Amino acid sequence: MVGLRTIRPPAYGLMLAPLLALPGGATLWWVIAAQALATAWLIRVAVQALAPGRWHTLLVTLGLAVATPLPWYVCWVMPDLMTGWLALGAALLCARLALSRAIRAGLFLVLASAIAVHTTHLPLALGLAVAMGALALAWRAVRPAGVVLLLLAAGIATGGNLLANRLITGQAVLSHGSSLFLGARLAELGLLQAELARSCPDAAITLCGQAIPADIDSFLWGEASPVWARGDFLALEPELAVLNRRAIAAAPGTILLESLPRAARQLLAIGTADGMDAGAARAATPRLEQGLPTTAPIFLATRQWQDRLALPWLFALHQAIAAASLLLLARRFRPPADLVAAVLLALAGNAVLIGLFGAVHPRYQARLVWLLPLLALLALLSRRTLRR
Repeated sequence: MVGLRTIRPPAYGLMLAPLLALPGGATLWWVIAAQALATAWLIRVAVQALAPGRWHTLLVTLGLAVATPLPWYVCWVMPDLMTGWLALGAALLCARLALSRAIRAGLFLVLASAIAVHTTHLPLALGLAVAMGALALAWRAVRPAGVVLLLLAAGIATGGNLLANRLITGQAVLSHGSSLFLGARLAELGLLQAELARSCPDAAITLCGQAIPADIDSFLWGEASPVWARGDFLALEPELAVLNRRAIAAAPGTILLESLPRAARQLLAIGTADGMDAGAARAATPRLEQGLPTTAPIFLATRQWQDRLALPWLFALHQAIAAASLLLLARRFRPPADLVAAVLLALAGNAVLIGLFGAVHPRYQARLVWLLPLLALLALLSRRTLRR
């Protein structure tokens, strides 16, 4: 199986494999059902811990389904949904809530799975652990044991991806393609081009003399990008790994200073119903047709795949509800402050990571923002807080 490299950590694909083998053939409906059930379970745990009531779980779930981006991410066969799992799972484990051992074990499993499925989730989890650990020292509301479990989950997720890639590809790496994504970011800053100007001509550097797109998406997915010159997305990985290190060493503070305003923009950027841009669709179509030959034509005909899913009114609705939820939490209704702190730290940490290493996209923050209405609904329904 050496050579089966993917541009993301292998964990998400390995989790999907048993679902794709279920009765009914290669269909993604089992995946969506599993994601919906896991999300519903997390919501139920939060409701029972903070606002127990006969109909509360149903009311909260319906509210989130109608008024937040959550159902969009549940239906996407992408790990974006699990960014919210990470934040909510970490918040529940670190809060001093009356949860059974079985519930804590389930949260730990969800947390480890969520950390494993995306490259950005590991630094997000570690940042949350550091921040919540600091709060635990100064604030008795945070459970130190929860912070330890968060770090343990991060360690298991990391080890699992390293082992899986070692067995599948022969290389013990978290994911393949990381140098390409970082290279795209450095190209946007002009640092990659500057390094090529210093290093070229050099027969060992294939990028010498080539036009380097300064837009992240164009660099990664554009048909004219040198990334696709050999027809293999990962062909430039070794070369860029070297060039990236040199570019960062030559201007170590540039990426940090330039990332601060980008992080602020990402923090406020919330948008649902994201479509496939032409480059990403072109890259993904052959694999979709190969892996899901029966259902691929249906996907390829959708408005989302063709990037025609423009719903500005939905953007505005979700932004307004998120803002109202934050205002409600700040002014009057206060669920346990440790939970609110963990969610706000996750929102800020997610924006900082995107500001540092990625392109600002509304969906990157929308995948987490449903947690604010969740907390607001819990605050409205809560009569008492269950604590140890």
